Amino acid sequence: MKYDSKTNKFLLCFLALLVLGACSPDRFTLDKISGQNRIEGFEIRSIHDADVRHDNAFILNENGAVSLRAVGETEGTWDFGLNFLFGQDVNIAFRDVSYEYISPRAVYLNLSDNLVRIIDSGKEVFTNKGKYNFSYNTRFQFINDGFNYTLIIDCDTIYKGKTTIPSTEYIIFESLNNSKVFLSGIDFRKK
Repeated sequence: MKYDSKTNKFLLCFLALLVLGACSPDRFTLDKISGQNRIEGFEIRSIHDADVRHDNAFILNENGAVSLRAVGETEGTWDFGLNFLFGQDVNIAFRDVSYEYISPRAVYLNLSDNLVRIIDSGKEVFTNKGKYNFSYNTRFQFINDGFNYTLIIDCDTIYKGKTTIPSTEYIIFESLNNSKVFLSGIDFRKK
């Protein structure tokens, strides 16, 4: 069966679009089952930054970086469980965007050797050492409310602060010093 030149070009373009559109290995979606708070994930550095588990969990691999996006929502609560599989150094950036992310410039939480630090625009605003053991699953809640934010670890409100940085749809996880982290129960609730 012969095709004319116009049909051949159309088929070739169609196949190219099909191949390019079907394969996006650096992106994933969480919370697909409930469909209420769909969360888009993006592996920032490589397609090996994360291993998605279940509908609301992933493993952040060594030296990986992953952004999660609550589509169209900037005000609300990020809620997740975190535990180190090995290593113990991770940054969690808020009020930043994945397409400009090089290192945390906005508000970020650094967990390192049972030390909890909050840095806002390069200035350390909170430090707490020794209270938490992140080798066990620990619940984190980060609440964005205008220019105010609150961090809750397990059931303790450990910090309430105000920033000049506007809220974004994103939360970015960055594994440091060959740490491997399991993130579970990931949810975003609107304000």
